Amino acid sequence: MAEVWINGAMLAITSPLEMARLLEADCESEAERSLCRHIVCAAVDALATQEEAGGGVIVRTQCDLSRTHNLPYRADFLVISPRRGLMVIEVDGFAYHSDQAAFKRDRIRDRAFALIRLPVIRFTALECTEMEADGPTFDELRRALGGA
Repeated sequence: MAEVWINGAMLAITSPLEMARLLEADCESEAERSLCRHIVCAAVDALATQEEAGGGVIVRTQCDLSRTHNLPYRADFLVISPRRGLMVIEVDGFAYHSDQAAFKRDRIRDRAFALIRLPVIRFTALECTEMEADGPTFDELRRALGGA
């Protein structure tokens, strides 16, 4: 059976609601909580297609990248997928990302991540809260985690 690691704890993929509850504890907004539930569902879907390869998905919330990648940033979600490798998933809420300074700050972060080949996937807060399991945004998330 494949496993999902959440903030250092291994959980079986048969309990996605419990996984989401554990992840949500560290989320800082409703959009992040919504996205974390979708990440868990997308990870379960992705692992269903990867189980024969014996992979698992590791998810960390509010991950301090200064300790792991020597970068002065914190990622909303740091995800390791057997098929796609390591990636950062960010939630961009309008309140925090609506001015020129925030736009510039995000570009600087994206360049720093690109220089160490760490892909960043950004979702708007609205995309996170309105995401549906059968919609195109969820399909993007599932593909990012290595699903079909």
